[in-house]
Amino acid sequence: MLNLNYRNWLNLVLFQSLWFAAVLGRESLLWLLVLLLTAHVLFCSDRKTELKVMLLCAGLGSAVDIVLTLAGIFVFSPPPTVLPIPIWLIALWLGFAATLRHSLSYLLKRPAIAIPAAGLTAPLSYFAAMRLGAVDFGFDTPFTLILLGVLWAAMMAVFILICRARHQRRPRQGQPPFTRRTAVAKPALYPRG
Repeated sequence: MLNLNYRNWLNLVLFQSLWFAAVLGRESLLWLLVLLLTAHVLFCSDRKTELKVMLLCAGLGSAVDIVLTLAGIFVFSPPPTVLPIPIWLIALWLGFAATLRHSLSYLLKRPAIAIPAAGLTAPLSYFAAMRLGAVDFGFDTPFTLILLGVLWAAMMAVFILICRARHQRRPRQGQPPFTRRTAVAKPALYPRG
């Protein structure tokens, strides 16, 4: 088991590497995307929680991108064969989700900053991907970017809720609830007996 000190800067470097590999290499660099995602998981100390957060958040993001693709807002060339969106885009979503509890954790503690920041910055990522030829917009660019901003602000609120829910400790069956603030077990409201 790897027990490396996984710093936020390393997480950010892994994500940026994944972004460029996905957008520039697409299907031809799927092996690198898998390698980078595997490295991230191996560097994490709580792999189970990390994988749950990654799968939930990437699932939501991929579902939104599938709807946008089916609505004609995103156009991929060549068209994906397995799903409405390319596999590299799903890997990109997994990579983004991998930043939430690490390099973006500072922002997630501040929803009043994180939500508008996502609404403003995430569309720029799609715009850059469009300029690099990874995706085309089926509607005019300003409309698409505004729509993406609204969607990303809403998704960031959900991502924050997912991360917070996964961060809280849940008591095992038969144990009293655990509160994070006091780290002292409180008696159950309805004790079994």
